[in-house]
Formats: sequence, C-alpha cells, structure tokens
Amino acid sequence: ALPTKPANLMAESSRLIGELGKLRPDAFDTWRLKGALAAASNDWLTAEASFRKAVSLAPGSNREAVLGLARALYQLE
Repeated sequence: ALPTKPANLMAESSRLIGELGKLRPDAFDTWRLKGALAAASNDWLTAEASFRKAVSLAPGSNREAVLGLARALYQLE
C-alpha cells in the first residue's frame, strides 16, 4: 500500500529517488526528480545542485530542470 500522509509520501519519494540514483546515477531524470523533491521540501541547496547536475547531463533538453535551477538560485539569493 502507498503512504497517504504528505510526510510519508515525501519520505517514500525520497527513498525511491535514492534507489533510482543507485541504479542510474548518471541519468537526467534521477537528478531532475531529486531537484523537484528538494524544491518541494524547500531544500534549495540540494535543489540547486540536483537541477544543475540534470542540466549538465542534458543541456537545453528540459525546461523543468532549467526553470528549477533558476528558481533554486533565486531562492538562495
């Protein structure tokens, strides 16, 4: 069964993304998802690093990663 409480969903999402990172550490989606989860948690340092890695793996191919990076940088100002 999937968790239903927001905190449980975030914890399970974090765990699953961590597992994805072990299986595909150089995959664009691993870093994009890690950045999105970090941003949702207001962890802007992790979001910035994750989105930056995603953009470096696939420059210009995904607006979500580029916009996520821009948002993280803005939040860190």
